[in-house]
Amino acid sequence: MNASRRIAAFFDIDGTLLPAPSLELRFASWLLATELISSWQVASWGAVSLANLLTGEAGAFSRNKSYLAGLPPFLVQRWQTSLTPGALQPYPQAAGRMIWHLDQKHTVLLVSGTLLPLAEVFAAGLGKAIGVRASNLEVIDGHFTGLLAAAHMSGREKACALKEMADECDISLGASYAYGDHINDLQMLESVGNPTVVNPGIRLERIAKRRGWPVATWNVSRSPASTPQAALSTEEAR
Repeated sequence: MNASRRIAAFFDIDGTLLPAPSLELRFASWLLATELISSWQVASWGAVSLANLLTGEAGAFSRNKSYLAGLPPFLVQRWQTSLTPGALQPYPQAAGRMIWHLDQKHTVLLVSGTLLPLAEVFAAGLGKAIGVRASNLEVIDGHFTGLLAAAHMSGREKACALKEMADECDISLGASYAYGDHINDLQMLESVGNPTVVNPGIRLERIAKRRGWPVATWNVSRSPASTPQAALSTEEAR
């Protein structure tokens, strides 16, 4: 391996770095609470999504963002300003792991199936310039269409994103790290030399144990002296 190549740490967001509810559910709940969307829109979106799942169209479920159709992108910034400090606080163990990677001079990158503008809000809250790859929304004439602009960032798409970032940033995937909680993270985890499964479901946990991958339990039970965001910001100032 070329010693000059960089080492990266790739993190999924929902369920890996961030406790439930997901970023998208938090955003949709805010839209509903501020009456920017109606309960009928949410119910209609849910019904279509459920129908897609029942017919085996999992991909269609991931692409269906119909509740956002017609809304302007600037609402994401308005949601961001409405958040209270620590509202998007990651697991303390996740923040600690990020700090360890930063201490090692590793490149930290977020790779998530959530919506790109929401992932960027989360990344900004960490207090560092952290790269993000996520599911981008289609925008036409200044409004969301309710569809994704490209494939949903899941499964094979995550693995492709890692390969693209490795090529762009001269990263050695064999020496890099990845963290994920869902079976849809499997191909991302397989792409690096140091995968770690976090809070996994039964299927992913079985695969991890069979392959000898570390399995971590991250939770909010620890009482940190300061918020993870503050810890990361302190690390940035070093």
